[in-house]
Parts: sequence; C-alpha cells; structure tokens
Amino acid sequence: MKSPSVPLLISFPSIHQRGTPIAANKVLKTIKTFLRWCVGRAVLDLSPADGVPLPAKEVTRDRVLTDDELVRVIVAARTIGHPYGSIVEFLALTGQRRQEVARCFWDEIDLRARTWTLSHRLMPRSGDNQIEHRNGRLRKMAERDMVSCQPATA
Repeated sequence: MKSPSVPLLISFPSIHQRGTPIAANKVLKTIKTFLRWCVGRAVLDLSPADGVPLPAKEVTRDRVLTDDELVRVIVAARTIGHPYGSIVEFLALTGQRRQEVARCFWDEIDLRARTWTLSHRLMPRSGDNQIEHRNGRLRKMAERDMVSCQPATA
C-alpha cells in the first residue's frame, strides 16, 4: 500500500456523500492505528499513513440537550429496557460521563441519602465529588436493574 492510497481510503465516496467529515477523521485514525500495528509486527517497514493529515478540522462543541430532547432520550431508554436502556437512563439522569458511570461502584451510591460520591480515583485533582439526586428514580432503577455498578472490591 503506497501513501497515496491512504487519502483515497478516507475520501471514500460514501463518507463524503453522507457529509460527515469527522467520520473521515475517525477512519484515518483507525487506519493509522492498524498500520502502526502492522509496522510493530514487521508486516510493513513503514506506515503509508504517516504524514497524512486529518481531512477535516475538529471543533469541540459545548451543547446541552434541551428538556424535550432529554425527555425523548429517557423515554427511549425506558422502552429499550435493561441493560442498555438502564445505562442510558442512568447517564441522562446523572449527567455524568460514560466512563464515570462505567467505573461506578456500589459503595459510592447511598440510596437512602440519594447521593453518588465520585471518589478521587476518578477525579484525582479534585478529591471526592458528591452528586445529589432529589427524586427516587435512581433508587427505583437500582432496585429494579441493579444499574451497571460493579461490586465493591478492595
């Protein structure tokens, strides 16, 4: 595979036809990862993707779901049900990041106090952070689905 082949792969017509330039970036990143793996395994001497720039400029967005969008997400999550719908609902209700929820432990959740204390292991610079939930929805979810929390270990 020669270097000109890589830009052709990421400019594959379907990516551009969909109008998703960020998808082209993701394709290039995936190709680069694979080709670096090939170089590391001595399948290739050099990666033909080295030096190929990302096809689109990525701009970070600060967007918050509207109340209507959030309602639709939660209704859809409840329709899907356990386990994935419960995870999505938990994310929507807590407003936490996916990785924070994925690394949640039961000993961090106090159902009586309706709080979830994010330990410093997730936020080393800020110490413990407590998230308060005023309604009983999280408790009902936890009792019904056991959410996605891992059992506490050491």
